[in-house]
Amino acid sequence: MRTILKDIRYGIRSLARHPAFAAIALITLALGIGANTAIFSVVNAVLLRPLPFDDPERIVWVWDTQPQLPTAPAALPDFLDWKEQNRSFEHLAAYQSGNMFLDAGDGTTDSPVGLVTPELFSVFHVSPILGRTFTNEETLPGRFRVAVLSHSMWQNRFGSDPNVSGRTIQLNGAPYTIIGVMPAGFSYPDRAELWRPLPIDPAKLDRGPHYLRVVGRLKPGVTLAQAQADMSTIAARLSQQYREKNAGHGVKLERLTNVVVGDVSLALYLLLGAVGFVLLIACANLANLMLARVRSHCAGGQPSAHRAAVAN
Repeated sequence: MRTILKDIRYGIRSLARHPAFAAIALITLALGIGANTAIFSVVNAVLLRPLPFDDPERIVWVWDTQPQLPTAPAALPDFLDWKEQNRSFEHLAAYQSGNMFLDAGDGTTDSPVGLVTPELFSVFHVSPILGRTFTNEETLPGRFRVAVLSHSMWQNRFGSDPNVSGRTIQLNGAPYTIIGVMPAGFSYPDRAELWRPLPIDPAKLDRGPHYLRVVGRLKPGVTLAQAQADMSTIAARLSQQYREKNAGHGVKLERLTNVVVGDVSLALYLLLGAVGFVLLIACANLANLMLARVRSHCAGGQPSAHRAAVAN
């Protein structure tokens, strides 16, 4: 321990006697360590840390597949058939994301909104901290004028009012009644600040438009392969039943983690390796600087003094 302390004291004295060399050494190390720390923080947040949902490995993205499109959004009637006929999911939900003009009495703002089926919150195992979420009846025509606030919206626009349920806001000029507030940290999809029911008119179901994103939570014990087989069977049945609109259509399941990260994972790991290599180069350059300094020191005729200092 004493030897280590002596070495540290000697190093500090040596750097103090050569401030220019000390500055170059510190800047070299700082650049290498700083770059690695920054990139590792991104990799940790995006790839290593799990998604902020309960059992995220059971949350699955459900794609519609078409002859010319390997992955596509779903049509509303297809989603309703998937939900009714599948045996693999605890909950299956559909949504759209977009922006609406919100007027809460303090001015109008352009706010991200999720148009969702009531099951979305069950897919992610989240419950409101105030009030409630939507019912199936509130997706029907004339019944969907209700809204659920995000925690940040509740704090920033409504001053964390515990009696916010029942208040009326304007969305694109139409009145909506607030019925609940979600917990902090939940903002799916696309950093939504509030949610409203996805309108479903049973009299106007069209398999032509494909505009819905679909997510589901697998039942305990059901594997992704089993769910894929189940949904492929349903898709084949619908393809035969509705040949005009569904011929050649299928279903593809993908874990939500893979969809969220996508192709970014490989790029981030390559970038982490690159900055790690930069740190190695920085250390090698610093080692070369130190060797050159020692060689210059010895060439100046002071090797014995150097050894004496080390001994002390």
